[in-house]
Amino acid sequence: MTNIVTITRYHIFYVNSTEYYLYFMSIGNRIRGLLEIRGMPNKLENKTGIDRDTWRNVRYAKQKVNEDHIAAVCEAFPEYRLWVETGSTAPDSGQISPDSTLPPKKS
Repeated sequence: MTNIVTITRYHIFYVNSTEYYLYFMSIGNRIRGLLEIRGMPNKLENKTGIDRDTWRNVRYAKQKVNEDHIAAVCEAFPEYRLWVETGSTAPDSGQISPDSTLPPKKS
């Protein structure tokens, strides 16, 4: 059974009690979605030098995503760089998205 719930700017759906996220396509929303999934402002602070409170503010859309945030996330998660910047993936090149583990769409 699939349930879809909208929370803030993200769509969350459940398949057999497993939670999956879908994102809107702006860079800011992709960054926020990644922060929502990862939920790790302390680790990002250590990896990027950007304060954890700043990451929380970005995550909850209290602060706009800027170039420094984009560069920091791309450096911290190089496998998501293409997805963050363009919304595209290239799995053969190791460029994936956080939702790469979503089940395939049913026709």
